[in-house]
Amino acid sequence: MPAPSFIIENTVADLVKLGLPKGAGEFTPNQLFTLRSLGWNLNRIHQALTTLRARVKNETLSPPLVEFLRPLLQEPTEKPPKKLDLRIAWNHSNLTVDFSSLPSDTALDLALFWLPALSAFWERTLRRSAFQRTRQILPRAWFLIATDPPPGAVIPGLDRFSWSEMKDTNENFWWVQPGTKTSISASALQEASAKGASDSSVILIAQARGIAEHTLNAHYANKGRRTELHSLRFF
Repeated sequence: MPAPSFIIENTVADLVKLGLPKGAGEFTPNQLFTLRSLGWNLNRIHQALTTLRARVKNETLSPPLVEFLRPLLQEPTEKPPKKLDLRIAWNHSNLTVDFSSLPSDTALDLALFWLPALSAFWERTLRRSAFQRTRQILPRAWFLIATDPPPGAVIPGLDRFSWSEMKDTNENFWWVQPGTKTSISASALQEASAKGASDSSVILIAQARGIAEHTLNAHYANKGRRTELHSLRFF
């Protein structure tokens, strides 16, 4: 069954000026498949919080994980939005979603999706290939707990032994608390994390690294039971 078609909103002349005469043909097959399925997979992640909440309630996860997740999953999961408009950085070798274009409640989804203790859960929920593709495009996220990891352990995805080591990097992050979202530099993380809550109310989201050659606006819309890519605009 052929994949549903989507619209390229740029004119041919616009694409030529951008150096993209083939439009979507500039993507690798894997990138194109990832783009097509992104909206659907984001919704599946959000809907899976209902399953996680039930597992926490029934205590079918490990006791430490249940204790960690319980305060995070107290509120019922809202229905996913009927449409998504995402900005995506593209430099021909990879695609990265701009966190600022995601719905406001997506920080928790991302932090749970990247939680190492839940990797097996997400791999079963999305299936392995979709899980791996989705990890390639979504920004990394962490629950920012004020304490540093145990001796010898690293912060997953940052390869640092402590928040104090972050001051020597040039990366930028989103600092997300309920109702607020601000940009923060790595050099400010040590002081900010010390002032942060000692629970998981603060979420840290990585901003895209490097310089994007192009930016995509990807519009997703619900069609029946699926969320499909409707249109792309290149910048």
